[in-house]
Amino acid sequence: MIKFKDLFSFKRNEIQAFLKEAKLCKQIKGLKLLQAPFSLPDSEQNHGKLLVVTPRRSGKAHKRNQLRRRIKAVFYEEKLYQKHVASILFVYKEAMELDFNQIKEFLTDAFKK
Repeated sequence: MIKFKDLFSFKRNEIQAFLKEAKLCKQIKGLKLLQAPFSLPDSEQNHGKLLVVTPRRSGKAHKRNQLRRRIKAVFYEEKLYQKHVASILFVYKEAMELDFNQIKEFLTDAFKK
């Protein structure tokens, strides 16, 4: 069984290697998703991972946390971790206006590819 926490935690060397290989997968106003397959030598992952990056300038803390929780809930409930890719989602200020259904649609469409 996969632990919820393991789906959203990266080691420093994983992030650095991932950013070198990552390619833009999908983008809408306020959200940008980068993806790359797991190809690190020390990484033996059998599930996908998601890193959510929400800078301070994107909004107040409670709004950023709410958006992060929504994104993680969609990733887990829709079982998007079954795709064997590492993903980084950059969140911008415009994304604070998105509701749960818009986030769900964005992520499910992005992971269908």
